[in-house]
Amino acid sequence: MSFHRSRTGADLSIVSGIIAGRPWVAATVKNPHLRKHGRALGRTFRQGRAVTDELRGPCLRLFESVARQSQLLVRGHPLERDLVPMLVRVAAYAAEWLRPPEAWRAPAGAAPKEQWEDLLRHLFVEWPMPGFFYSAWRVRGDLRVLERDWFCHVGGGGSWRKAVDFPPSISSRAVHHALMAPADLTIRQALRWGQLMALGAPQALVDDVLGSGMVGDLSNDAVWSRLFAKLVAAGDFDAREFGVIADVLLELMAHFHFNFVRRLLDRPLAELRRHAFGRWRGLLAAAAAEGIRFRNPDVTRTGLRAELRHLTEAAWEPMPGIARFEVERREQGVEKSSVWWIGERLNHAQLMAEGREMRHCVSGYWRRCRSGRSAIFSLRQLHPAVAPERVVSRLTIEVDRGTRRIVQARGKWNRWPDEMEFGILAEWARSNGLGLAV
Repeated sequence: MSFHRSRTGADLSIVSGIIAGRPWVAATVKNPHLRKHGRALGRTFRQGRAVTDELRGPCLRLFESVARQSQLLVRGHPLERDLVPMLVRVAAYAAEWLRPPEAWRAPAGAAPKEQWEDLLRHLFVEWPMPGFFYSAWRVRGDLRVLERDWFCHVGGGGSWRKAVDFPPSISSRAVHHALMAPADLTIRQALRWGQLMALGAPQALVDDVLGSGMVGDLSNDAVWSRLFAKLVAAGDFDAREFGVIADVLLELMAHFHFNFVRRLLDRPLAELRRHAFGRWRGLLAAAAAEGIRFRNPDVTRTGLRAELRHLTEAAWEPMPGIARFEVERREQGVEKSSVWWIGERLNHAQLMAEGREMRHCVSGYWRRCRSGRSAIFSLRQLHPAVAPERVVSRLTIEVDRGTRRIVQARGKWNRWPDEMEFGILAEWARSNGLGLAV
């Protein structure tokens, strides 16, 4: 029974009114499912914005057709929670509609998922396409995303490899396999599945890759293609270790260390594996040194690596009112002057590095910095007496952000500042209006 015949028509007018931006009273909508969708629509259209204003027309046509021809809006089903956002995304692609939504007729007796996919086929699809492509409309974020662009391109009969921003490093053979990927995968997972199938990867490796955070990274596919080939060629690679390596490469590329990533991939697998495990075990040891304990310290666990990344990536805003500071001073007995400067440590990783270099416990101060109680600075020296010339950390400085007072200043192994260091520290304090309590 269609919505049009089973309802009075009042609910349909309410949906139209919400999209148009007119006020409505939720209590007047008796159907709980339609009431929930109405609230979701209200959040989208209650304020006039350029983006939503452009969507009102396509949304009105789309929602009215769905309401008249199906019960997707008035019955509970697995797609219910995301139905309104998905329909809004479909409306954002109105320029790619091949057929008008008013001409759609829901297949009689079809399940909600089948009705939804039939609507998408009506609007966008000229030729049959694999089931995993329909996941494009569940992708959150911007209204227009790569997966939905690909859906429209392939649905209209275009070649997937010629779609916009398709990674050129993915071979035709891999695409051929990807088109046969299971329907319950996402589009990006299907691509990885195809790559691994083309290489003859074992199922255990396929499973670990599809569950990894790198699966969606198409910007660096040349890296992942090389890694897949390297691991499959090894033959005896333990698939549980894939994430250990992949997460290190992701972290390096996030910080633009692409040359280092390429050098790592050039090395034998044993060296790449040793570097990756060393990275995570080093972070684990640093966390343990701060008194942080984990129930299961196995670095092959995705959850543990996520916690370690959180610790190292925890960052905070710089302390306001602190100007850049740099001076030249010559130490007694040294011919050349040194450049000295003071800079703030703004994330947990920097505190850990400072603590390792200075052999003290400043890495444990990250919670104080994150909460805004303390700010940690480092007095550093470009030392001309050291060959080759390099930067040396001289003091670690803690400032109470509330009182703007320097409460600690310690050198390596927690030694007290020497005369020159204290003079530079006092000069920095005066120039920034800081009290000196050390």
